[in-house]
Amino acid sequence: TGEMQLTPKYLHGNGTISIQTAELKSQLYKFYSKNFTTDTCDFTLKNDEFQQLGFKTTNFSANIDYKERKGDFKSNAEASIVNFPLNQYMCYMSEFTWYMDKEELELSKDKDKIVNTDNMSTKEIADLDISGSEFISTKKGQDSLRFFSARATYKLSESIIYCRDVNYIPVADALIFPDKKNVTILRDAEIKTLEKAKILANSTTKYHEIYNSIVNIKGRKKYIANGDYEYKSKNMKTQTIHFNIVDVDSTLQ
Repeated sequence: TGEMQLTPKYLHGNGTISIQTAELKSQLYKFYSKNFTTDTCDFTLKNDEFQQLGFKTTNFSANIDYKERKGDFKSNAEASIVNFPLNQYMCYMSEFTWYMDKEELELSKDKDKIVNTDNMSTKEIADLDISGSEFISTKKGQDSLRFFSARATYKLSESIIYCRDVNYIPVADALIFPDKKNVTILRDAEIKTLEKAKILANSTTKYHEIYNSIVNIKGRKKYIANGDYEYKSKNMKTQTIHFNIVDVDSTLQ
């Protein structure tokens, strides 16, 4: 819906374009034989099964390629706000690619600034200046739980966000390190249970590390976990202690 202008040199337009479950709104489109572009647009995606808004963003340039069946979007600012209403999350992203037929979005920010932390200890990672897109929970009661992820995949049919390169998640006075740096965000801001995670407590002194942990993150101030701890006695002998419950007390410790 909108207006189109056809001349011997170009076909331009403005208004709303609907493609499958996607919708673009722009003041200027430039149409070509197999694609169209816009310097500034608003973009939304709906979940086809539930017809609910799953993805929403503004202030992105776009190139929609019908032959390749994808759309490339780049923020007109350093990063723009991206909302995931079904997941009750938001983030700041600089670019993303929409794969029409797979109903997937590949999102990224600061990919060139990713630091390889594979061989680093939790204490060394905790001292780094972590970059990437900041994912923030908008769900009431989670106290704006947040963490950085440089890359993410959003699967529209599942309404699931798969975050990658997540070095840690700050919760209460601890840092929680997900296994293989992967975090999955389900509907209603639920973070899928982390297995084989590590907990560094607290984030200031960095005295204690609990490993082989199963962690359920409830919000920015609350998590429930279990895991193993290496206790060194006075004669430096090491004993493994398993904690059935690792929790946060009323002083957020």
